[in-house]
Amino acid sequence: MLPWLGKKVGDWFFQRYLAHIITERRIKTLALKSLPEELKAWSAPLPKEQWAKPTEALQNLNQQLARAYERGLKFTQMGPVSEWQAGREEKQQQKRGKGRFRA
Repeated sequence: MLPWLGKKVGDWFFQRYLAHIITERRIKTLALKSLPEELKAWSAPLPKEQWAKPTEALQNLNQQLARAYERGLKFTQMGPVSEWQAGREEKQQQKRGKGRFRA
C-alpha cells in the first residue's frame, strides 16, 4: 500500500502543484511582453461603417423565426433552417405557376 500511496502523492505534487506554479510563472513573464504595434493596429475594432451588413436572406429567416416564436413554437419544433429556405423557394415557384416563361 505504501508504494501506491507514494505514487499518488508524487503524481499530485508533480502534475498538480508544480504544473500550477510553472503555469503562473509563464503567464507572468509572457504578460509583461508587449504586443508589436502592427498587431495592436490589426486587432483594433472596425468602425461601424465597415461592419458587414446582414443579407436579405438572413433578415427573412430572422423574421420567420420571430413569427414562429410569436406563434408559440419552440426551437426544437421548428425543424432545420435549411428546410425553411427550401420550402419558401418552392412556395414562390408554385405561386409563379408553371407557364411557358420560366426565369
